[in-house]
Amino acid sequence: MLGAAFAALLLVGCADQAQSFKLTGATMGTTWHVTATPGDDANVDTAQLQRDIEVVLESVNDSMSTYRAESEISRFNQAPVDAWFDVSEDFYLVLSAAMAIHWQSNGAYDVTVGPLVNLWGFGPVNVSMLRLMLPPSTW
Repeated sequence: MLGAAFAALLLVGCADQAQSFKLTGATMGTTWHVTATPGDDANVDTAQLQRDIEVVLESVNDSMSTYRAESEISRFNQAPVDAWFDVSEDFYLVLSAAMAIHWQSNGAYDVTVGPLVNLWGFGPVNVSMLRLMLPPSTW
């Protein structure tokens, strides 16, 4: 699904016509922008392309957002260590890449850093609640 949408964008983006169009949207706490120049023979339905892009990005969010309790990655992270957890093909590809980078970087890339990310205030967990759970300093 992801590959087909991006292939369509590449085909649209590689044309020679001078008349460009721009699409924008919001997702994952930020914005996205696409500028494409279709070929002379291209008939691009920009409204449909906008919807297609948003569907792909929503699919990524449903799978990979740590800010969504029901996302695939959130459910994966909450699953018991010894329990089987079925994952989608896209999730498997991302997890496999993460594991390869972890191995190739001798552990410098660490996908288990989530609790620290939350503690530093960049994750989905409320940091003030985390601080309440920490024991008081004895300094």
